[in-house]
Amino acid sequence: MTRPKTPPDVLEKLAQKDPRTVGEHPNTPPELLLKFSKSVDRRLRESVAENRNTPVSILEELAQDDSSEVRRQVSGNPNTPISLLFKELARDASVSSAIAYRMSSNKYGKYPEGESILDILAEESTSSLETILQRLAQEGGEAARLFLARRFDLPANFLAQFAESTEIQVCEAVAQNLNTPVSCLEKLAQSPKTKVREAVAQNPNTPISTLEQLSKDKNYEILLQIAQKTNLSPEILEELAGSKSDQVREKAMLNPSLPKDAVERILCGEYATHYLKLNPDFLSRHPDSLAVALNHYAKSQFALVSFIALNQPQISQELLQEKSLSISWLERLAVAQNPQATQQILIQLAQDSNQLVRAAAKDKLQNFSQS
Repeated sequence: MTRPKTPPDVLEKLAQKDPRTVGEHPNTPPELLLKFSKSVDRRLRESVAENRNTPVSILEELAQDDSSEVRRQVSGNPNTPISLLFKELARDASVSSAIAYRMSSNKYGKYPEGESILDILAEESTSSLETILQRLAQEGGEAARLFLARRFDLPANFLAQFAESTEIQVCEAVAQNLNTPVSCLEKLAQSPKTKVREAVAQNPNTPISTLEQLSKDKNYEILLQIAQKTNLSPEILEELAGSKSDQVREKAMLNPSLPKDAVERILCGEYATHYLKLNPDFLSRHPDSLAVALNHYAKSQFALVSFIALNQPQISQELLQEKSLSISWLERLAVAQNPQATQQILIQLAQDSNQLVRAAAKDKLQNFSQS
């Protein structure tokens, strides 16, 4: 079994014992793939031809290989340039059928469009690439259009053409394609089909304005994609961090672009606990934010919450002064116990009508006199 994380130096050692496995491995260094591509072992050359990380220059060499099996593997490699695929390999009688059936839908073990695609490739063998692609797009069937829409090097005019398609899978493939023009992504973002809009949200080239438009979408899968984007406006990201969906909220809360002031507002709201579970070291890294949150909770309508907050040393002097005059004896007690309470506040509280408050204040005043 291939281990994707195997480091290149380990692969070089393994190549001496099991070269075919190394030839298929995604981490195999280009220089080793080049060496294998010249091997007398046909199956080793096949493994290189199949490897998705094989450089184009090596694929171009293997497209001339004496073995039709090797050439067929090159035709199936998604990195093989579209010009090499349709202008050279498609002229190869032993390879063209593999290309045709790969572009055809498989229904009950049959390839209904395979023969017509094969005919197009044969008839247009000397035509320009543009002509071949146009015929495949128009006459090859939905499977052929889907195959082309997924191609990394399909010309932009064909991507724009497919973006107008009524075939949902084709539109989804265009929305996922990294070379799709921005104007097409903007149009596809308006699609009534969720899968298409989700694909637009995933595409790293989708402009911010379109992402922010999609952030208003009602579909949770789309919002999940948007919440992970680091180029959103702070306002949109904060809104997603308050989503009713736990998963959307989590992605937004883990987004490194979520601004600090937005986090402080979260810490003062209903999802404070959720945020701190996801980011347990935030307050230790931002003690000033802890002060903001404590000052908020010190004003809570729940006496126990305000009591706990007012006991913390990060509470501001202004709030300690304000709460020393509170009608709640529990809040005044917390002020009297706070290590940052000034001598002036303690002298005032030492005269308090509540016995516990007076005792706490007098005890702290003794510490002042002894220090």
